[in-house]
Amino acid sequence: IGGGSSNVASGFSSLVSGGHSNVARGSYSTIAGGHLNSADDAYATLAGGYLNSVFAVHSFIGGGSVNIINTTSSYAVIGGGSANVAKSNFACLGGGLRNTVAGDYSS
Repeated sequence: IGGGSSNVASGFSSLVSGGHSNVARGSYSTIAGGHLNSADDAYATLAGGYLNSVFAVHSFIGGGSVNIINTTSSYAVIGGGSANVAKSNFACLGGGLRNTVAGDYSS
């Protein structure tokens, strides 16, 4: 844990650089900052934002708020925005509001 407050890095070799109440549970997962974010699977990365969650391996959320990459979405990306959901492998969602990506390799 690099800084901030009330952060948890419980996964093997996980990292939380800063922010508040962020949790990196996955092995090798990373959260750079923000508030109430969670990286729950291996190699999950979250750059920042508020209340974002990554539940799939090798997936990434850049920022925004209340974005979710669910457990069936390995290698998925959400760039930002709000209330976006990735539900498939290798999905890419750039941003926006209340968008869902549901097919493998879709964007």
